[in-house]
Amino acid sequence: MLAFALCSFPDRGETASASVDAPEDMISLSISYSHMSRFSAQSFTLEEKGGEVSFSCNFFSNMEEIKLEKVPAASGYMQRLREIAKRHNFAGMKERSNEDESFIRDAPMYGMTMYWPDRKSLRLNYWPGGGEVEALFWEIAEANINKPGAAEDISALYYDYAHANDHEKFNFSLRGDKGSFLFSARYFTEDREKIVLNEEPVNIEYVLKMRELVKELGILDVKGNPLRETSKSAPPYPYARLNLYWPDMRILRLDESAPGGKELEKFFRGLAEKVSY
Repeated sequence: MLAFALCSFPDRGETASASVDAPEDMISLSISYSHMSRFSAQSFTLEEKGGEVSFSCNFFSNMEEIKLEKVPAASGYMQRLREIAKRHNFAGMKERSNEDESFIRDAPMYGMTMYWPDRKSLRLNYWPGGGEVEALFWEIAEANINKPGAAEDISALYYDYAHANDHEKFNFSLRGDKGSFLFSARYFTEDREKIVLNEEPVNIEYVLKMRELVKELGILDVKGNPLRETSKSAPPYPYARLNLYWPDMRILRLDESAPGGKELEKFFRGLAEKVSY
């Protein structure tokens, strides 16, 4: 997936020369990470305005961009963030000088920005907090993104199976696009004929059948894989991947643990035959 560099710098911050308010009064905190690879870039923001807490994020997961803008978040998240800031004395830190450091072209860049109601702000070029801030933001992202919606609202389904034998591999997808529904397929028939379909329009009845099948198979009852990459190595062959998407950016990512793999494969192969002939 991605090469997220989420390790935090040691907390070596010095006392800030500018005066800022207490952590418990902080109304916004953002962190960002950038690198030469756009797929490793990420940003998170938690802010409170008018008594309402909102969360924003932008990052890549499995090479796909995930973006949320000011979605409602529980007030408890802001309280936990303020407690982290207080425990690690964020308000008493200042940016680190890079004068003595050698220039590295592809060096990662970290940033943290905090705001208070009186317009005071504090910017840091590192992430203090021993990893607690980014862990909290990933927890919020998982709670808002990696969970299934209703079966009847599924906007796209991608089902892939990888195998060392090319004739065993297949890729199927059925997705909505501006009122239309597009079907793609790449697989081999029992006679080893290669079938390739690229975003062929299909009737909505097949989308409705797909949604009903997902519901019947209990796929939405299975816990999805985490958004945050835990291993950089590809899984061993053979392996399956099933990704479901909803219009509000919610995602459900599953692997071999997903039920109904054979039923889904049969459905998509049948649909491919109808589209091909």
